[in-house]
Amino acid sequence: MKVGFSALTQSSYHVIPHIQKQLMVGIREAGGASVICRKVMDTRGLDFFVLLNSLSLPIQKEIFDNVPQYWTYLLDSPVHHAGWIWLGPLAVNYAVVDPAHLKVLSLLNRNGTFFPHGGDIHRFRPWRERDIDVLLTGTAPNLNQAWQLLEDLPLEQQDFTRDFIQEALGLPQQDLLQLFLSALRQSGNNMSVSDSMSVLTVADRVIRGTHRMDLVSAFSEFSMVVAGEGWGEIAMSPNHRWIGEIPYSKVSSLMSRAKIVLCPSCGFTQGAHDRILTAMGSGAVPLTMPTPYLSKHFQHGTHLAYFSSVPEAVDLARLILNGSHWGVVGEAGHNIVSESHSWRKRGQELFALLQGAGVNDKKEEVMTTAASGLATPSL
Repeated sequence: MKVGFSALTQSSYHVIPHIQKQLMVGIREAGGASVICRKVMDTRGLDFFVLLNSLSLPIQKEIFDNVPQYWTYLLDSPVHHAGWIWLGPLAVNYAVVDPAHLKVLSLLNRNGTFFPHGGDIHRFRPWRERDIDVLLTGTAPNLNQAWQLLEDLPLEQQDFTRDFIQEALGLPQQDLLQLFLSALRQSGNNMSVSDSMSVLTVADRVIRGTHRMDLVSAFSEFSMVVAGEGWGEIAMSPNHRWIGEIPYSKVSSLMSRAKIVLCPSCGFTQGAHDRILTAMGSGAVPLTMPTPYLSKHFQHGTHLAYFSSVPEAVDLARLILNGSHWGVVGEAGHNIVSESHSWRKRGQELFALLQGAGVNDKKEEVMTTAASGLATPSL
């Protein structure tokens, strides 16, 4: 069976080509064939087409007519892709990286399947050879830009959004959509799905950015290497060293030099971000917040370290850096991700998912949603 991936993606998520390559290797290892489609005509003759994130609607619809089964694998929240999901073909199959994202899809009258992130694997390096105490990777949050997005919302939604953000910032990591729907019901606000997605986009960026900056500030005492775009414009502790942006394909190599990889909340409250899995796949100890998926597969003190508050994260970092036995934890994390959670393994699992899904009959059946407090969609 032949699976095609798109080279036409319009997503700004620059890791897509690397992830696609790993998924394709896994598909071939599972006995399938996989190709990159650089033109619409390349999709003819495929059994399955898999898009990672977004694609222009005219091209999306043209490809949809060419293939028996069309899948979209959303590597981040559907909130950020709501417009083209709503306007795209109804019978597209969606895979999401967090079970909580299935609720967002339901608001957009779409179905989905949970399919988690994977991680990259790097040769294991013993604890004594690791020369980076703490490593943080990822783009620096631009909170000024995030708050500016709030100013672009309709006036009647700005106060609600500010209040909602302040409430969410005062609570532990929670399902943002559930919190939003609760706030919506309590306020009596009757908001369209389109406006709701706009509010959630703003709230997600502000909340995640604030949590990330709070964590970085709290780690001022530690020798920490920071890799990613934008950190050079942010005042950091003298103990923190920014090394600029690095290609995604080089992240696992950098992580293999670290004892701790600091993993701030990415908003996946039930799933797992690839940064956590790649940290384990590189033999480092990820310091992160627990989710149901992570807790099911990885144990605190055995494969990684969980924290529930910023002060607890600081205490754990001190403990890890002063205890050489955490190298055993890094090795256990490396082994379990190598065996069961790599991107190549996800490629094998994706091929099994596609085979088990059956042929899509593409019936244009409109789903209904019972999300209280949301008006008729106007996307």
